Parts: sequence; structure tokens; C-alpha cells
Amino acid sequence: MRALVSLLVLLLYAFAGVSSAKRPSSLLLHPEVHPIFSMALRKLPKPARAILAESLQQRDIASVDARHLLQCLPISKAHRDAAAKALSRPVEQVVETVDHVLTAEECLKLRAWAEERMDPGLADSVDGAPEYQVDCDENTLGDLVGHDAVDRICSLAERWMGGQPADEIGIFVRKYAAGGRPYIPFHVDTTDVTVNICLSEPEEHAGGDLLVLAGKKLRSIERQMGSATCHVWYCCHGVQGVTSGERWSLLMFFLNSKASR
Repeated sequence: MRALVSLLVLLLYAFAGVSSAKRPSSLLLHPEVHPIFSMALRKLPKPARAILAESLQQRDIASVDARHLLQCLPISKAHRDAAAKALSRPVEQVVETVDHVLTAEECLKLRAWAEERMDPGLADSVDGAPEYQVDCDENTLGDLVGHDAVDRICSLAERWMGGQPADEIGIFVRKYAAGGRPYIPFHVDTTDVTVNICLSEPEEHAGGDLLVLAGKKLRSIERQMGSATCHVWYCCHGVQGVTSGERWSLLMFFLNSKASR
């Protein structure tokens, strides 16, 4: 049935003379998006749905009422209160992006490794939809990108944890695509610091902006392949829908049991 619907939509585009480059940028109208994600989008509050489903420009993102968006998100009161703290603080106290943490060669190697092992049948912990990610460990990551690169990433996280090393580190590689997992809803992480490394260039995909609520605004984080974005646990964030191409990320979650919240 899904294939038939997609074919009918494509035929309608063809008869209307609409090229693939001019097709609607909304995920809700995209012929490749799985019904699970379409239904999940429709259940979101309108402000969140509009941001995640549409390919908004930077000026549109900057004009979003960030406080209203946070208040309407379907997250717990504890996470909403914590995210309000990040929203009120200066952005440099909440999130930081460092370029050239990984080389292009290291990024492509990680993508190839994950592509071979991707299992779309597993459910994500954030929204229960297919995760399109591959878990990793420190030794495997070191073998793929070099242990010096892993040390560089860990040092970024430690700086955000007041110089303390992590007791636990969670690692996975994730792929976003319209025909797979196109977006991730706004949420708050449960570890102390998250490091999100961009494994693709911006021109490889449309949409897919990393969005954070910090410094009194909704912000789109500009990144390039190899850039690492570090943020505190209480930073509410999400990924805007990818409408074409593929967006890849390496996610590392750092937990220090002695850290105070």
C-alpha cells in the first residue's frame, strides 16, 4: 500500500510538471516518508510540527517564539524546567561547536562501517520509531578513526564536565534520510554532556539542521563535516526533517556519576 501511494504521488508530480528539485519541502507531503514518521509528526503540537516538518530558513528559525515552543513540547515537567534553564542562559554556557575534530576520511570510514550494520527494525529510545543507528564502543571507534581522535573528543566533553572524566560513554552512528529516519523530535538527554559530530557536508542533504533552545532563541547550528557540537544535558534539541540526501552523525554521551545537577 505504501509503495502504491508513493507511486501515485510521484505520478501526480509528473503530470503537474513538477521536478524532484521543486517537490514540496514538507515531510508531511513527501512520498518517501514512512507512515510511522508521518503519523508521529501529525501528533506533535503545531509549533514543533511546523519546525521539524518544514525546511525553514535561518531567518524563520530565528523568529520562532522559543518559550512558547518549549511550553508546548510533549516532554516531562522536569525536563521542561531544565530546558528553560538552558534557554535563559547565554548560548556559550549551553552549546559549543568545534570544527575539524574528525577528518573527512575518518567521517567517511565511520559512515561505511555503520551502513554495513544498519538495522532499521530497532526502535529509538526518544520516540519509539525506527532508529537507523548503529551502536559502537570506544575500542571500535578508536580502530576506525584512531585513538588520538577519540581522546580529542573525550577532552571536549571533559571540559564541559569541569575537567572530570566520564564514568560511562555511549556511542552510536546515525543516518537521517527521508526514506529512513528523517528527523528526531525535540528532547532532553539523560547524560551529562552530549557530543554530536557531523559526518556529512551540508550540501549532501536538504534539511537536517541541528536545532537547540539556548540563549533565549531557537538556534540552527551551522556545521561542516568533522565539526563537533557539545552541549549540556539540559539543552533541549532536535533535528529538522531531511527531505533529500543523507545526513550522518556520530553521537557520544558522557556520564559522570559525581556530577551535580
